[in-house]
Amino acid sequence: AMLTEAELRAASLTGDAESRAQTLIQGAELRAGTTIIDADLRADATLNDAQGRVDVMLQKAHARLDEIDHAVTEMRLRKRDVESTLEQSIASLTYALEFVRTQDAREDKVRMLRPRLNDVAVDVPRAHASGEARLLG
Repeated sequence: AMLTEAELRAASLTGDAESRAQTLIQGAELRAGTTIIDADLRADATLNDAQGRVDVMLQKAHARLDEIDHAVTEMRLRKRDVESTLEQSIASLTYALEFVRTQDAREDKVRMLRPRLNDVAVDVPRAHASGEARLLG
């Protein structure tokens, strides 16, 4: 009878242990499932937040790119204006230089045809002196 009582007790303890183990396993599985669901929700929220930040960064980058593109276009237009102004200035200066050279060449020809001022100044006093000598003499 003692063995049977011990067997019954062992069977009862084994049954209780199995029941507790089953309850613990079910609780662990439930907590694991809840943890997985919570982790998925957090991962989705983090991913959505990151995607939102990426979208904002892309919008800012596109806006900055548009600003830079506009600035480059303006600089190209200014460059063309400056090139045009420089070309006009060079043409004007070239024309002015040619005009001055032409005037200098004309003046050189006129100087060759005119008597020199120093020669005229020397001749005038001689003529004046000879005229005085005639008057005095």
